[in-house]
Amino acid sequence: MANGSKKQCTFAESAIPKDIDQVQSVDVVVDELEGKLAVGNIMRSVDDAYLLYCKYAHAKGFSVKKCDQRYFSHTNELQAKEFECSCEGVKDEKRSSQRLLIYQKPITRTKCKVKLRITREKGGEWKFLSWKMKCMDHNLGFIRKDAYDHLSRLKKHTKVENGDASALLQYFINKSNNEAFFYWNVQLDDDNRVINFFFRDYRCRVDYEYFGDVVSVDTTYRTNRYNLICAPFVGINHHRQNVMFGLAFMSDETESSFEWLFSTFLDSMSGKQPETIFSDQCQAMMNAIEKIFPCAHHRLCQWHINQNAPLHLGNLNGDSMFKHLWHKCMSHCESEEEFEATWKSMMDQYNLGSHKWLNGMYKLRHKWATAFSNQKFSAGLLATSRSEATNLVLKKAGNKSISLYDFVLIYEKIQTNWRAKEKAEDTRCRHGKPSMIVKNHPLLSHAADVYTLNIYQLFELELINSLNTIFDEQPLDFGSPSLEFKVKSHVFNYMNVSTLPKSYIKKRWMKNARDRVFDEAIEDKSGNGSTHTSEMVFVNQAMRSIYDLTMQAKAYEETRNVLVGIINSATQQINALVENLSLNDQNGCEKSIVDEEDGDEVLIRNPLYVKSRGLTNARIVRH
Repeated sequence: MANGSKKQCTFAESAIPKDIDQVQSVDVVVDELEGKLAVGNIMRSVDDAYLLYCKYAHAKGFSVKKCDQRYFSHTNELQAKEFECSCEGVKDEKRSSQRLLIYQKPITRTKCKVKLRITREKGGEWKFLSWKMKCMDHNLGFIRKDAYDHLSRLKKHTKVENGDASALLQYFINKSNNEAFFYWNVQLDDDNRVINFFFRDYRCRVDYEYFGDVVSVDTTYRTNRYNLICAPFVGINHHRQNVMFGLAFMSDETESSFEWLFSTFLDSMSGKQPETIFSDQCQAMMNAIEKIFPCAHHRLCQWHINQNAPLHLGNLNGDSMFKHLWHKCMSHCESEEEFEATWKSMMDQYNLGSHKWLNGMYKLRHKWATAFSNQKFSAGLLATSRSEATNLVLKKAGNKSISLYDFVLIYEKIQTNWRAKEKAEDTRCRHGKPSMIVKNHPLLSHAADVYTLNIYQLFELELINSLNTIFDEQPLDFGSPSLEFKVKSHVFNYMNVSTLPKSYIKKRWMKNARDRVFDEAIEDKSGNGSTHTSEMVFVNQAMRSIYDLTMQAKAYEETRNVLVGIINSATQQINALVENLSLNDQNGCEKSIVDEEDGDEVLIRNPLYVKSRGLTNARIVRH
């Protein structure tokens, strides 16, 4: 399509911070349930008692299992029943020692003593007989269902029958008015047709703060009735699951469109650049990334490169030795020097000095060969497979006739499902510890305490593999803190290392990756002094911490007084500081779509159908 000149539609972002965990306190609920569970109270049935106890356990943060029961003599009539915390007891090591698969399961039984017992007289009513309330470890148990997320899932959307594009933009406006820090941006052509748009919600921004060090962008799929390019921004969380940072649709793959997209994404994230960004081998995208993300390390997707290589290699495709050298250059050279030697050997052995495609790939070697990325964090990724998987999910959920508005709603359902899976994995990690192959190993024990289950398994494998070596010579001391080892085994034992050094623990892989309060300032690389999104993250974390302290302090008068004193002292200090600081008022965001040139409201038109260049299928093959 002929885009003509492009203009930007004013985006809307709510300026009122709202915490995703800002829900009604569970204090009243817990107190009410404790009253109903008091010893001597009557229940109609065993099931009623069980459900009531489950509600209480859910609010307090643990789960319940049915346990021992007793019958009246010489009958099948139930006389007594016990319910215990699911962490009760210990794991039977003898039964599991011969089963390899058991090592993949977390340990969930930690000797917890929480127990509820009900009983009755023959033919009588059920009564609560005894109740042990104190748990051995309150860190192991349920995570409360977030009421905010629950209400969001139940919320029903109403279509605005004003055309597809107008309905979508009106939906964005409504979201920005009702949801804290929802961000959207749309680019229009001269006929006010939508050509590019991007959006992300509050949770995407928070996720990017925690896990935005590595970002994957893939634009190889087209979807919906306008054949627009779908461009999800995807990362990886502390469980090595996909996490979404935002979604865009584009009408073309020109350098100017990519510049608009990446600038918009960067603006939505308050100028914070990723450490590493993965993309496919599109020259326009590569140019835009170099310009908009100068601080990021750009990696090309190895999967795409290997898919395209056969088109250029001809008879070499059937040569096993060439394939071995090629794949070694891709992923198996430990140093830049080893890569250069292997590449030269491959080019000389097959007389490929004038091979145009291989020479072009050599110029880009820093973007695809792992030997040049050993010092750059990439979360273990080599390709845009995270984005590919996202595109596949979106493609299955939608179809070629779906509207933009409906596609966005489907995307939000997928995003909600991903977030529910992360919560489930959080519960699995906090509900137990991994079973260790080497029992009582101090490093493994420490790793099990700090890392998520998936990351722990990777760490355990690395550590076990390292135990196959021993010292060849004494370490050479080059001055603190540098030591050079020639090793064959047991380095950690030799150096008496029993815990992981703090500097070597990547916070983004920890169980409590989301529980940390950010005390470091978020570096503003945009140069515009914007800090509102870092304030958003601070508010979210501070409210959680204060809530936790309040729950801990409520039981005793002394702890309540300490907390009140701290709050009063902090209030006085903050008020004094605020009086001496010059605060910049933030203007309210626009609540309607306005033409920036003359201030008149404009009619937003649907995008034209974009014809793929010589392609009719949904996938665009890269060359």
